[in-house]
Amino acid sequence: LLTQPIPNTTNQQPTGDYKYLAKKYPDATKAYGVLTGDLSTTKLVAKQTDEIAKSLGWTKVYDDVYPAAGVSDWTPYAQKIKDSGVKGLLWTGEPENLGKLMQALSDAGVQLDFVRTDANHYDQKLIQTGQSAIKNVYVRSAFSPFEIAGKNEPTQAYLDAFDKYLPGGKKQALLGLQAWSAWLLWAKAASECGNDLT
Repeated sequence: LLTQPIPNTTNQQPTGDYKYLAKKYPDATKAYGVLTGDLSTTKLVAKQTDEIAKSLGWTKVYDDVYPAAGVSDWTPYAQKIKDSGVKGLLWTGEPENLGKLMQALSDAGVQLDFVRTDANHYDQKLIQTGQSAIKNVYVRSAFSPFEIAGKNEPTQAYLDAFDKYLPGGKKQALLGLQAWSAWLLWAKAASECGNDLT
């Protein structure tokens, strides 16, 4: 009796973004790396992303974990990525740490063809932390981007609700859209129950 508000199944993983990256950056698929926080949940997600890449014939040249709380200096990770010849990175973690890694990579003179990550990175914290070092970061999303919310009524309604009810809130975060989607699904189902809702 569960309906997912977004297409996240437990027995399948979407591959469209990987196929897009392979088409756009074919050389990067011959030298990709995996970097994730040292936490069981993020390690599981990283394993899934790695399995997708392997199933598409990609070649892994780097695999590492970092302390889940982050590190004070990302230079050693940037250097390992550089020394391994990584061209594309599958990142699992959180936005601030990715921003700091991207800064360290930039300082080391490394420009990856792409960094592929998940929904929680569609967040201003990534840009604020990494600033000009943020380039070629691809975030998988099932939602219309905030930047074109005017062309998508549910996304615009989400932003309008923040403006009305929580003007100082953190409205531009993709995980918020996931919660909004779940709430809309519940609200629609509840309204259809009429007075029989308990």
